[in-house]
Parts: sequence; structure tokens; C-alpha cells
Amino acid sequence: MSAAVEFIGAFLLFLFVRTSPSAIDARSVKSLTFWIISFAMCGFGLVALISRGYAPDWISYLFANAAILLAADMRRVAVSKFWGIRSSHWLGLLAAAGWTGLYFVPAFKSSYAAIVFYVHAALLVIVAKAAYQVLSCNRGRLRTARWLGWTYCVAALTHFYVAFSAVLSEHSIFQPFSSIEVIGGYVGIMFVTLFVNTIIVFAMVTEREQLKFQELAQVDPLTNLNNRRAFLNEANDWLKRNSRKERDFSVIMLDLDHFKKVNDTHGHAIGDKVLKISADVLKTELPNDAAIGRLGGEEFAILLKNTPHDRVMYYAERVRCKFIEAVCSDFNGALSVTLSAGYHTENTRSNCPLNTAMAFADRALYQAKDAGRNRVYSSKKPKLDVVRETSRVPEASGFATPKAI
Repeated sequence: MSAAVEFIGAFLLFLFVRTSPSAIDARSVKSLTFWIISFAMCGFGLVALISRGYAPDWISYLFANAAILLAADMRRVAVSKFWGIRSSHWLGLLAAAGWTGLYFVPAFKSSYAAIVFYVHAALLVIVAKAAYQVLSCNRGRLRTARWLGWTYCVAALTHFYVAFSAVLSEHSIFQPFSSIEVIGGYVGIMFVTLFVNTIIVFAMVTEREQLKFQELAQVDPLTNLNNRRAFLNEANDWLKRNSRKERDFSVIMLDLDHFKKVNDTHGHAIGDKVLKISADVLKTELPNDAAIGRLGGEEFAILLKNTPHDRVMYYAERVRCKFIEAVCSDFNGALSVTLSAGYHTENTRSNCPLNTAMAFADRALYQAKDAGRNRVYSSKKPKLDVVRETSRVPEASGFATPKAI
């Protein structure tokens, strides 16, 4: 029965890869290829294992257990390929080589207990490592990957129980077990855990592809920042989670000055490059937990979490200066673009809606625009909170003050 499950799983995965190559990425195809080979190899190993009494010992013992060990390690490698992690086959090869060497030791070969202990102890190490890879790489993203990880954990515990039952049995480890116990241990574990794996592999690949499409729908393709919807969802979720806590937060509205003139004069390719530069500066200069989104065109929105008012001005001004430097550096001084920003600071206990905070920040942004651009204004006291005027040179920039366009 377990061998049939293995062959059916290999066949179904093969059909899945052949019939929907465009629906899954190359990394998933490579992972599924290893799964297919491992299913087929394990199926042949189980067939050889249950042929004891009908086939030579080198088939029913040597080949069978070596194939099962290699197949288990190939599934571990398949997990690594799924997550894009480099992984070698040394673990399975080492286990199979050790098994092959011990097979020619008469005392070991004559003891079913020793065979059970070695094979299941080796499978315990391989499966435990696979479980660790699944759970550590997934980090809660895929629900089906969590299922696969916990399935591996159950399999590892089962291998542990079978291996040490051989040691703790009333027989000496070099006294033979019955062949029914040996075969029953293998078949029981393989049938329960690997049947579940067959189903989960399909679901895991499908879920990741669906997640990728969802992420593409939430990411601005040019800048790789959140789009408007994703930014609003992330910001509102954070405000909702912290509505009963004392948390300072600020919304920054940022706009590139005279950006339409850049597109009209230099072309949209240059304009796109400037937008990418602005996105890179935002991701580099702002805190890692900041929510950043491109609202459309040359307008960006930022939510700074747990940030006091004075630090908000520091971050906004730092972004402004670094953006000017980056544009001058990338275009060797042939192009100069500035930006203006406005921000509004609130506390989560005030229950200020996000759209209200954005409206205040947007008003401060347009006050900065009206005052001459290339500056940062606060919604509280815009005239007093201007830190750097257009005529000031960014410190340590190494560039002359660019002329705003």
C-alpha cells in the first residue's frame, strides 16, 4: 500500500509539472522534480523491502534500505530547493554508505534489531533536519508549509520511537527481531507520513503561487514599494493593533518637485530612474519597521511607528538631503531634482484616523510647496519647523546646491 502511494504521488506530481509549467516558477519546478524522484525511489525501495523471501537479500535489504535513505534525503533537498537554499546530498549519501558498509558485517546483518535501529536513527536525523528547514524558512508565511513541518516532526518522533524500541526491547540488540516487526515499522511510518506529504506538496506549491500573485497586486512594479492599497492596509492594521497603547506615530507625505518637467524634458525613462532612486533612499534612510508606499505618480506616503516628533523631522530631512545627493551622483550633476515633505504626528490613544493624519500631513506638504519647495514642514507649526531651505547646502554632500526643476 505504501509503495502504491509513493508511485501514485510521483505520477501525480509529474502530471502537475507537465500540465502547468507556466503556472509555477522555476524554483518550484526544481523542487517538484526532486520530490518526484524521491517518491519513485522510495516506492522501489518499499517494493524491494516487502519482497523479502522472494528476492535476494541484496535487493530486499541492501538496495531497499539504501533507496529509502536516499529518498528521504532527496525530500530534504526538495524542501531546500523550494525555499531557494543551497543544499547538498551528503547526509543521505553518508547514511546510505554507512548502511552499505554495515551490511557486510555478519553480526549486524543477522540482527533485525540492529537494522531497525540504524535505518530509523538515520531517518530520524534526515527528517528532523528537513523539519527544521521547513519551519525556519517558512516563518509563518505558508500555512501548508507549517503542516509539512509538523508532519516531519511527527515522522521524526516516530522514527525515534522505533529506533530506540529496538535498543530497549527485551532482546539484545544483536538478537533478531521478527521480519514482521521490521517491515511493519517501515510500512506504518511511510504510509501515514508520506501519504500526507503527497497531498501537502500540491497544496504548498499552489499556496505559494497564490501568495505571489497577492504580493504582486500589493507592490508597485516600478519602485517595489507598497502601492496605495497595501500601504493603507498596513498602516491601518498597525493603528488598530496599537489603539489602546501609548504609541507615537507620524505620517509623512512626500512629493518630488516639478517632476512633470523632468518627464517632459528628459523623457519617462529618466523619470522612472528618479522614482527608483527616491524609493531606494526611502528604504535605506528610514527605520526598518516604517510603512512606505507610493500613492501614485511622484507622491509617497510614510508611516513612522513609535517615533517622537523631533525624530520625524530628522528622518524627513535626512531623506530630502540624501535624495538630492543620490540624484546628483547618479546623473553626474547633469540633473537636479528636489523634494518637499509634510508630516503630522499623533498618538495612538487619540484614535486619530489614518486618513485624517494623512490630510494634515498633506496640508503641511502643500504649505512647503507654497513656501518655495525643497523643504520639510510640520502640520503643527509649519513656519517654525522648517529645517533646511532651498538655499542651504546639505552637509557633507560634496555637491553644489542643485537648482530645483
